[in-house]
Amino acid sequence: MITGLSRKRLIECLLLVPVAVALVYCTSRFITAGCVFNGDFPLYLRQALCVWQGDAEKVLHDMQQMIDMSTYQRYSPVLYPWGGPLLLSVPLKCFGMDYQAFKITETVFFIGALAVFYLLFRQREKNGLLPLAAVILLGFNTFYLYFCNYVSCELFFLFFIAASLWGIHRCYGNGQCRSGALPLLLGVLLLFTAQIRTEGYVLFASLMVAQFRSGCRGRRLMLPYLSAALFFLCWNCCFPSGYLSHFHHLEYVTPAGIWQNMQSFFFNPGILMAFPHFSFCIAFWLFTGVGLACCIRRYPAEIAYFLPVCLLLIVWPYNEIRYWTHVFPFALLFFLKGMEWAVEYGGACWGKRAFAVVSGLLCVNMLCNVATVVKAEAPVYTSLNPDIESEDAREVFGYLNLHSSPDDVVACGESRAIYLYTGRLSCNLSGKLDDMQATADWYVEFLFRQTYLQYPHSTFRENRHRFEKVLQNNTFAVYRIVKP
Repeated sequence: MITGLSRKRLIECLLLVPVAVALVYCTSRFITAGCVFNGDFPLYLRQALCVWQGDAEKVLHDMQQMIDMSTYQRYSPVLYPWGGPLLLSVPLKCFGMDYQAFKITETVFFIGALAVFYLLFRQREKNGLLPLAAVILLGFNTFYLYFCNYVSCELFFLFFIAASLWGIHRCYGNGQCRSGALPLLLGVLLLFTAQIRTEGYVLFASLMVAQFRSGCRGRRLMLPYLSAALFFLCWNCCFPSGYLSHFHHLEYVTPAGIWQNMQSFFFNPGILMAFPHFSFCIAFWLFTGVGLACCIRRYPAEIAYFLPVCLLLIVWPYNEIRYWTHVFPFALLFFLKGMEWAVEYGGACWGKRAFAVVSGLLCVNMLCNVATVVKAEAPVYTSLNPDIESEDAREVFGYLNLHSSPDDVVACGESRAIYLYTGRLSCNLSGKLDDMQATADWYVEFLFRQTYLQYPHSTFRENRHRFEKVLQNNTFAVYRIVKP
């Protein structure tokens, strides 16, 4: 005989099946061949090549030179943490420079992250509707679905954040204090997560909070820290560290920048949930605050991660919504918990119905937004951001490989892509012309990018004696820089 509890669990399982199928379908519709010729992916892939070629020290030296030669030098750390490149090195070894393979790998980690988040939330929630609503609002969010079509570390980091918190809960949740192999593996997991994005080091604060609440004492308390320290030493023996230079960017923190970040923080939930309205954002943060107060005992490790990372991103001198990939799941959880607490005060029956209706409306709105995007099939590549595997891009790379010397320097707004595909040192040159000949031998111009990390087109037109055009197609122009 099926009890009420088992009936609810059966309904939840039956609901998860179509959700999983629809999620796989939606992610597949967002994945395209090629990759947008813009962003951080070339350095991730070049570091992934280092895993098999063993030339990490050379790449470290080359990137430092490229940054030093550039007009704008804050576009990249010398090297990224090695966790993301290490994960990308597997499909790179198996399939070569196949962007669809990279994107499918990222999508698998995204779906895995949703599964772990669901398990993490479901273990501590009596109401199965809340974790299911959270998974739908995350999984069918165009913000995340678009990330399935990029090559980056964001979705990898999302998975390992979820896995780390699940491991912390398994070792130190519900008053437990495990010993043996599991805490040792947990330390390795936390340290590896921090090697994908440095915000992962905040997870050790989550670990400390969980251990304190579990009453863990003695030698068992130190097991994850010992394994993490040992893993850190081994890791640094294998891979050179170049990402620590990123901390130097804190010197660019200003009150104006902090204020701008706070404004973005206020509106980001509305943007991500397709309700970019002032009133909704106020309601979101009010319910999130209530949810945080309600979750102090149930989700202490998650709060210990969420609050410091929010503070860090508000202070960080760069305002990028992509940093929200690993913040939003927790903000969404606390928002739903706050909303659940609020509606319960309307009476047990009315409160549950209200929670179901509001959650349902949010989910329907998100699904409609995804359906609109899928149906529209908006072009991924434009003249502003072309495909790096397009004929125009291949023509540029082929020309530089054939006509330039390995010791030549190529100026380009996407210098890391030039370095990946040609092996030539590259830098971005913009602003005033200055003594440009001493820096570069070639210049690759994006015809439709105005002055983004490059000279305006008028500079090339007015200085033909310094720029000899040797190639032009529909997207790029290549100039040989004439030496005096």
